Amino acid sequence: MKRLFGISLLMIALLFAGCQPADNESLAGDPWADFENHVTVSVYCSTVLDNWDALDPALQEGDYIPQDGVMLAETQVGWEEGDTAFSVLQRLNEANLITLDYGSDASMGPYVEGINYLYNGNCGQFSGWLFSINDVFPMTGCDQNVLEAGDSVKWLFSCDM
Repeated sequence: MKRLFGISLLMIALLFAGCQPADNESLAGDPWADFENHVTVSVYCSTVLDNWDALDPALQEGDYIPQDGVMLAETQVGWEEGDTAFSVLQRLNEANLITLDYGSDASMGPYVEGINYLYNGNCGQFSGWLFSINDVFPMTGCDQNVLEAGDSVKWLFSCDM
């Protein structure tokens, strides 16, 4: 009888252990709740809607391209001293709010190859990802402009750079 009680108690404990959130982030619901400051980040691909015929046919099926061209609406992302347009994009990827693929060039540093399965070249030879900070398109790489708290970063897919 004691053995049966012990096994039952163990099974109940295991059942409840499987129902608990894995970490404090799951409890909070906001992965950036611990950050004192934030930046706003958004991701758009609306130019694809105007160039649908040039889009890779594999992306024309399914939910790859949102009907409104908004892959990520304005989202508050935790900001840390030294953050760049690239580092906050990586943070969104780590929080599973977007998918991000990037490469690195010895002279240019990191560059975005694809966001949410939309890659450079998917909508014409000169298509790819651009970014702006406070509505200004920098002439430097995405890891070279240090952000300030409150900045707005927009990632935009262009079909004809």
